[in-house]
Amino acid sequence: LLAIIASYVAYNSHEIEEVYIAGWTKEQSKICYNEILNQLKRSVFKEGVHYTKSYGVLTMLNNDSVIKPLSKEAKNFGDGTNPSVNIIDEYGTAHKTNEIVDVQISEVINH
Repeated sequence: LLAIIASYVAYNSHEIEEVYIAGWTKEQSKICYNEILNQLKRSVFKEGVHYTKSYGVLTMLNNDSVIKPLSKEAKNFGDGTNPSVNIIDEYGTAHKTNEIVDVQISEVINH
């Protein structure tokens, strides 16, 4: 469900959206990211979805919106972002601290 929401927001907006998937590990973040990629490949939307995939970031060609997995493993995870949608994967169970959540919340508040 979250993959569908992320795809919908990133592709259908008239703005440049930033969608982030935050897991404790990169592998955890990639579960939702890979589902989004599979949906785009299967063209969930009426017309074909045109996008590029480079360095683990999906970019929608119609509006330059991006979808990117984040993790605690990244040194500056989320800093300097302007998130439209944040997906926090398994927040109650897999995340050992609030660090990645706090950064994403601060980015929303500061923009």
